[in-house]
Amino acid sequence: MVEFFISPEQISLLRKEATKRESQKKLPKFFLSPDESMEVTLETIHEISKLFTTSEIIEVRGVSRDKKKQVFDIAHGLAATLEGAMEKPVVVVHIKGFSVKLYCPWDDDHEHGGSSIGNNPIRRIQLRTSYEPGQWTRKAKPIRDNKGQIVLDGNGKSVKNIPQ
Repeated sequence: MVEFFISPEQISLLRKEATKRESQKKLPKFFLSPDESMEVTLETIHEISKLFTTSEIIEVRGVSRDKKKQVFDIAHGLAATLEGAMEKPVVVVHIKGFSVKLYCPWDDDHEHGGSSIGNNPIRRIQLRTSYEPGQWTRKAKPIRDNKGQIVLDGNGKSVKNIPQ
């Protein structure tokens, strides 16, 4: 697995971008056959990885058609399998029904996308953030008694506690 982190804000940006591309008919879709809905074959993995050369976000439909409760696990398993085959990070962006939207960032050598629709090339998605896990600590809050009043120490200052 490749070490890669996407913040929740970036996930929401990717969902918006996927919705925008879907409304413009620019989101590539791959339909799994009914016999591949639980386990995908090597040929399917190669076909899905080829779609990532044309777009950073793709939609795979027909994931776990037989069992609705296993869609989440199979979608994340599919992303891990693709990540291992492509040796690039693949992230599950959105799961809805039996379809899953996957994101795989392009390398730095991609100027714009590998494809264009009409005169407009598909542009690269810019993920902007300075977020790092564990970067911030929570503000110390004053301790309150059972009446809701702030507890004071001997000097008249409030006693503070850092919430977890």
